[in-house]
Amino acid sequence: RIGYDAPWYNRFVYSKTVKRRFDELAEVERLLALGEPLEISGVAPDVMLELPTAKISEAEEFFRELGDGPVIGVHPGSTWETKKWPEQNFARVIDKCIREGFKSVLAQVEQADKVVDLSGKLNLQQLAAYIRQLDVYLTNDSGPMHIAWIQKVPVVAMFGPTVRRFGFFPRGADSTVLESPDNLK
Repeated sequence: RIGYDAPWYNRFVYSKTVKRRFDELAEVERLLALGEPLEISGVAPDVMLELPTAKISEAEEFFRELGDGPVIGVHPGSTWETKKWPEQNFARVIDKCIREGFKSVLAQVEQADKVVDLSGKLNLQQLAAYIRQLDVYLTNDSGPMHIAWIQKVPVVAMFGPTVRRFGFFPRGADSTVLESPDNLK
């Protein structure tokens, strides 16, 4: 039985413990560290989300019909209200992107013009296939954020009450997390 060394009573439950190391490791590395007492080590694998060919083709056709130009995906939602960046801020970003030449925007933001609203219209496989076609994805800390970065779509993630330090952030060179300075204390 292997687990983390905190809280203190874990030593009564687990026969081997490892430090969680919030300040040093992302969550995937912390989970991999649980193998250390068994002399199992390694680095997080580079993975890709496998999707049905039909779903990818459907998404490619949708984006072909939109025409040329970069496409930004926007996901202003989150299960937790406290994780949501204000909708009017998303709308301002969308408006600026359209002025800068982005062909279209996928989102559910009521204040924005020229938006293709696909909210609630895609199943999970379709959502992943559509996200894969994007040039960049602006999102709150959410499940679709992870669908984007795992497919190597550039991500800008808005973190409110959560912080990178917790370890659940988009990974990769093309992922950016913007955090509130108040939450970094």
